[in-house]
Order: sequence, then C-alpha cells, then structure tokens
Amino acid sequence: MVQVTIEGQPVLMELDTGAPCGIISETKLKTIIKRYRLLPSDRQFSSYSGHRITCLARLPKYQPVKKLN
Repeated sequence: MVQVTIEGQPVLMELDTGAPCGIISETKLKTIIKRYRLLPSDRQFSSYSGHRITCLARLPKYQPVKKLN
C-alpha cells in the first residue's frame, strides 16, 4: 500500500506497477471529494482472478505524481 493525496486528503491505495490506471470505489470517492464531475468511460477492467470490474466513469483531472525510487 502507498499513501497518495487526492484533493488534499491522504488515501491508502494499492500500488500496481503493471496497471494502466488507478481504481477507486464510488463510496470512497464521495468521502474524499464532496463535489465532482465524472466523465463517461469505455474502459473495461478485470481482477487478477478474472472477475469483471464495472467502471462507472472517470475523473476528468489528472495530476502527475513523483517518481517512486
């Protein structure tokens, strides 16, 4: 687990160096960002065990992060 900051709030997230993006639950997102606008997403995800993960939407904002050593 690695601590990241989203809208000034510390959040523990699992670091997956092979993943093209990070995933957060809608419930967790609502506790961090009270007002947010989501964009449609056509991405499809599956877990390591092959279970499908439904992507409701994506956040429009991207903030680069520092490179981890």
